[in-house]
Amino acid sequence: MRERLYKAIRREKQLSDLQMQTQFDMLQAQVNPHFIYNVLNVISSRGSMNDDEVICDICDDLAGMLRYSTDTKQKYATLRQEITYLELYFSLLKYRYRHKLEYEIELESEIEEQKLPKLVIQQLVENSISHGFRNSSKVMKISVRGYQENGYWYICVQDNGEGFSKKVMEDLEKKFRQLRMDLADDEKSVKMQIGGMGLLNTYARLYLLNGENMEFHICNRKEGGAETIIGVKMQ
Repeated sequence: MRERLYKAIRREKQLSDLQMQTQFDMLQAQVNPHFIYNVLNVISSRGSMNDDEVICDICDDLAGMLRYSTDTKQKYATLRQEITYLELYFSLLKYRYRHKLEYEIELESEIEEQKLPKLVIQQLVENSISHGFRNSSKVMKISVRGYQENGYWYICVQDNGEGFSKKVMEDLEKKFRQLRMDLADDEKSVKMQIGGMGLLNTYARLYLLNGENMEFHICNRKEGGAETIIGVKMQ
């Protein structure tokens, strides 16, 4: 009994540490000069037009993102909250990329209240945009779908980008296995590099919250692009 309690407390501490780092990284990313520069450029160009309400929409979206991502009182979020945040994120990206970004979001109503660590889905999308289109000028197409199947809820993120190289996939799978072993070892403390928000951070937080009741899959699509799927046993 005492050992189970110790493990539960330790796992909660690890998850809390990773969540705090994620929120720090999100704030750091949002005050990054490039991010602010892009947003200010949008505001400036729109502000030159009279009676343009878009400038207010941009500011509202950014404020909503900051409120959600820096709220340290709320450790977990519902899928509905995560999707709402994701819509704000996409909204800002559309002002930046305009016709060069197309996206669609679907979430089954039956899983809207399922819980997960905050800022998980946005990290999956961010990974698609930052890595999948690094050397491409094509129109970015991102699909986010939430559904339930066989007692699990799933979030599937697809893109039409470059996909994962064989080496990247092998490296990620190796790191996932090592991370899983480290997280299961009570004697090891898992630490992430500041700025290393991506897939490893997401994997670690999902595993700490759900243990063996979670799934994490990455692959390349036959029609081109990458696919990342996370799954968690329904609560």
